[in-house]
Amino acid sequence: MNTAQIAETILDQLGGQKFLAMTGAQYLVHGQNSKGNFLQFKIRGGKTIVITLTKDDEYSVEMLRLNRKTFEFKTLRAARHVFACQLQDVFTAVTGLHTKLA
Repeated sequence: MNTAQIAETILDQLGGQKFLAMTGAQYLVHGQNSKGNFLQFKIRGGKTIVITLTKDDEYSVEMLRLNRKTFEFKTLRAARHVFACQLQDVFTAVTGLHTKLA
């Protein structure tokens, strides 16, 4: 799988288009870094979310804030060793945003 397919799978596991509507996620970007393949996007409040599929086939979810003076990201909250079936619940725990209607 290439990075675009992995990012699409991550988005599908979060809830796809319904997830985007519920969270207001925008500016979706995908790529690969030393940790694995990732999907990155902004949510309401200007926070950046990075969800990485690690080489161990687990996810990490990070909520970051950009320092506009230094252009460095600061990790506000993070969860590691997340399985696909836990992704929506962990996203809600990290961000406070729901991924689906109750």
